[in-house]
Amino acid sequence: MKYSLCIEPVLPDMEPLDRIAVAAEIGYDAVEFWNPARIDAEEAVRRAARCGIEVSACCAFQHRRDHLASDRAVPSITRSIEELGGLGIRRVILMSGDVHARVDDQRLILVENLKRLRDAAEKHGVCLLLEPLNSYVDHKGYYLDSSYVAFEIARIVDSPNVKVLYDVYHMQIMEGNILDTIAGNLSRIGHIHLAGVPNRHEPSLGELDIRRVLRQLEALGYNGYVGMEYWPLDNTRDGLLREFQTVTGGR
Repeated sequence: MKYSLCIEPVLPDMEPLDRIAVAAEIGYDAVEFWNPARIDAEEAVRRAARCGIEVSACCAFQHRRDHLASDRAVPSITRSIEELGGLGIRRVILMSGDVHARVDDQRLILVENLKRLRDAAEKHGVCLLLEPLNSYVDHKGYYLDSSYVAFEIARIVDSPNVKVLYDVYHMQIMEGNILDTIAGNLSRIGHIHLAGVPNRHEPSLGELDIRRVLRQLEALGYNGYVGMEYWPLDNTRDGLLREFQTVTGGR
């Protein structure tokens, strides 16, 4: 199991790309970010390589909340697959979009668009990560707020390059039952995100026993990335280091 740090919410007084070296110094295996239109993905990969780590994931170019359900989805995400995959970024995060007027059709649109994209993903060695979010607190109106629906979509698309980004923060708010859900769907999970519930601060300060979640992942043989995507209360290098050591058991 490997750990990555989402660099956008942390160290606000430091340039985003300069945060990569700090993540490496702390002990992270990788970094990730949301928007490759605002962060130079090529330079991020270059700096990560110099630090001996990698860029584990980022969102698609021109990313919007309605991206995967829009008419632009297939050509735009295909471009992301080709360009980001060409840089060595092997996981591209996708969102479902908000609820449309005809909800029953929306799931079919997501399935069909992912089926159109799976060949390109397989060709370029990119895993497309469909992310369910919570619609109670942070993303009101968001369509895909159920991990069970996300896993079913991935099952129907039936590609090793289309999986689910399981965000423990979002799914604790929407569903709970974190350990059983992970155990029953591990083959469909391509990436994990952590943050504390509530308020999305340090994972160790939330209502969940994050170390127990990680022990279960280890016991199940999960060998992917666990991404720390949180807004630190102690947003300093020392604060990030303490949280990393707390969550990982001081590895």
